[in-house]
Amino acid sequence: MCYAVDPASRKEVVELFDAIYDNAVRNDEWEEHFHHISAFVHPKLPIMTSKEPKRVQGYNWGLIPKWVKDEKQAKEMAVNTINARSETIFEKPSFRNSIKDKRCLIFANGFYDYREVNKKKYPYYISLKDQKTFAFGGIYDEWTNQETGEIINTFSMVTTEANPLMAHIHNVKKRMPCWIGLTQT
Repeated sequence: MCYAVDPASRKEVVELFDAIYDNAVRNDEWEEHFHHISAFVHPKLPIMTSKEPKRVQGYNWGLIPKWVKDEKQAKEMAVNTINARSETIFEKPSFRNSIKDKRCLIFANGFYDYREVNKKKYPYYISLKDQKTFAFGGIYDEWTNQETGEIINTFSMVTTEANPLMAHIHNVKKRMPCWIGLTQT
């Protein structure tokens, strides 16, 4: 599964899509300093939603469905919804409403995955050969904290069965994120 990314730069995403970049997305701080952002800290990453396909916004990694009741359940849900398996995405209560009409692109320059050999894990950095920025397929939702009124925008990365190369790297569960190369508009 995908739990760490190298987020795309603001400049590249804007150039690829002639997009408006929401000021709430602060990944410009990561561009020079961080190339390994862990899903488990639920970072705000640059995404483009199906609802607003020319606006790049910051959404937190770890989907919290609209129906979640309280903050405790929201935190638990976010940990368990970092990735959404494509094979069950239409069936799982956490994902089935979002997959219908809340799809998104998650922008990155690469991601990290691990190969296990003799119970030791070895990191691999995966990126596209001929292009820096690409996108993962994802789903998103908006959750409102009933106690504070705060609106939290979140997403989950869609994963699928690994292709032969990724099955060699992610050799235990044999999964990979769904990703696409991008071309300039």
